[in-house]
Amino acid sequence: MTRVAKASIKAFSGKDPQHSYFIGCSNGGRQALMEAQRFPEDYDGILAGAPANYWTHLLTTALFNAQATTLDPASYIAPANCRRSPTR
Repeated sequence: MTRVAKASIKAFSGKDPQHSYFIGCSNGGRQALMEAQRFPEDYDGILAGAPANYWTHLLTTALFNAQATTLDPASYIAPANCRRSPTR
């Protein structure tokens, strides 16, 4: 992707891009970290915002939340208590 983008810029403008940056958040942040580790020469700067890379923590939290909201029937939100927001 990076090589194709840089070649496209050069074909369009006749010169190489002056700077190249990668910005990603969540899964894009995880991709930014992978890019920095595997291809550090591709970009002049990489911003990895909130990278989803700590899988043990993320999946354990998801499991905890699922159990907290489904193991006890008292924690269910009854359909009668759900109100739909008005459609605009």
